[in-house]
Amino acid sequence: MPLKAWIKSALDHVVQACLSEPDLEFVWVGDDAVDPLQQAQTLNILVGAGIKTIAEARAELGLAPEGKAGRGRREGTEERPVRR
Repeated sequence: MPLKAWIKSALDHVVQACLSEPDLEFVWVGDDAVDPLQQAQTLNILVGAGIKTIAEARAELGLAPEGKAGRGRREGTEERPVRR
């Protein structure tokens, strides 16, 4: 992945500086295949450790925020404070 990051950085420079388009950036398309189980495990770890919020995890999954999903919290669950 470091090579992809370097290539993106170089192409961003070309687009933004050389082509005078500071609001544009290079984006990789088509190779973002993510294993759903691995993503769920990673998000669970990050939320449990307090690194990400539940709202951030839901946004990463393309889900609506909890209050806007049209359904309430499941019975028997409660909100956990994030330790810092």
